[in-house]
Amino acid sequence: MFRFVVCALALFLAAAPALAQDQLATFSGTVSDADDLGLGGVSVKVFVDGFLKGSAVSGADGGYETNFHYDEFGDQTIVAWFIPQAGLGQVPEIVVLRESEASKTMGLWNPCLIRVDLSASTSFDATIYDEKSKFGVLGERECF
Repeated sequence: MFRFVVCALALFLAAAPALAQDQLATFSGTVSDADDLGLGGVSVKVFVDGFLKGSAVSGADGGYETNFHYDEFGDQTIVAWFIPQAGLGQVPEIVVLRESEASKTMGLWNPCLIRVDLSASTSFDATIYDEKSKFGVLGERECF
């Protein structure tokens, strides 16, 4: 009986990772500046619970696409960073694709951050601003 219980437990633990619902997501769109011109060379990075899971660099027209895996039903925080080229005076943009319950409870992400509903194929057009314009946008959103 003891061997049966140990074997059953070992099989259950070995199968536990298979219980997670691994989902492949595509995150795509266009990165532009405040004048609505496509921005090339912007790094787009997707993080799942702090780990880099997908990345791309926008093309000359600002277009980007990256794929990443996540647990469809897991309690995970997923964010995307849009990081412009250094030396252009532009400010990175953060987009929350999904927020874990723990993160919500602790208030880890500012409510003024852009939030996008994550699906298997999510499209988001990001705008990258210079510092002065970014403050203007945040003021319009009543973030301070």
